[in-house]
Amino acid sequence: MLSGCGSANRSPSAADAFVTRAFQVVGAWDQAATAAGYGQGVRLLDASTVPPASGFPSEDVARQYRAGAYRLRTTLRAETPPMGTVRQADGTTSTVPVVPATEAYAGLTNGAPPCTDCQGLTVTGARLGTATVRTNRGAATVPVWLFDVAELHDPVARVAVSVDALRPLPSPSPPAAPASLHLTSVIDVVPDPVGSDPAAATRLTVRLGVSPCDVNPHPSVYEASDAVVIGGQRTPPSPGKACPDLLQVRPFTVTLSQPLADRVLLNASDGQPVPLGAHQP
Repeated sequence: MLSGCGSANRSPSAADAFVTRAFQVVGAWDQAATAAGYGQGVRLLDASTVPPASGFPSEDVARQYRAGAYRLRTTLRAETPPMGTVRQADGTTSTVPVVPATEAYAGLTNGAPPCTDCQGLTVTGARLGTATVRTNRGAATVPVWLFDVAELHDPVARVAVSVDALRPLPSPSPPAAPASLHLTSVIDVVPDPVGSDPAAATRLTVRLGVSPCDVNPHPSVYEASDAVVIGGQRTPPSPGKACPDLLQVRPFTVTLSQPLADRVLLNASDGQPVPLGAHQP
């Protein structure tokens, strides 16, 4: 695994192609963040779905969680709750609208309609609570819906703040990544272990999408003061070699030189933010 540290104020070595790419990505992020007034409002750096604190009892359960595969064994309330409070680490607070349980459940399942006879994790109850998530202004305690799941020891939480009260992360526009880097797709990034404090995380699990014929796929990381750039690299198969058209997802563990804190994760391929814990099946 390649790992580098630096800041946007220091040019990286031209001999390190990934660091050069990461420097482009961080520079584009800094420009986009400045233009968007990044420090204003509340912007989530983590996924809106928070995994159970104790993790998952098996890979099959973890897979269903990533896929948003749930089935209802309870009745969810559709009425809008009272206003909630976002409390930042510095003690400042803001009043925010809170979504109904039915809307939070729709986000939990990636928009799939409620079902009672489908395969998936069994939701047995839902109640309002709070959870701590990373934001552009540091850690914040936010309202969440806590969904009790029969297959898990702890509830799955879904941020209950209305999207109207949240600001999006900036969308940088770095130059296209050179083909010579042979970057692979970053499927998702989660703290290791699952359920640990994201801000304190120094170990991350990165899932990369690779071809069965790729040689030596591996994660590469570049750390700056305000961002962490993550990418996957590989050696492609020899020209003319027959290879099945198949995407394989492989997990890798990376270790940061310091806790993630409120640094944004950026994809080396396109420079876009990667919400920590945001899953693809």
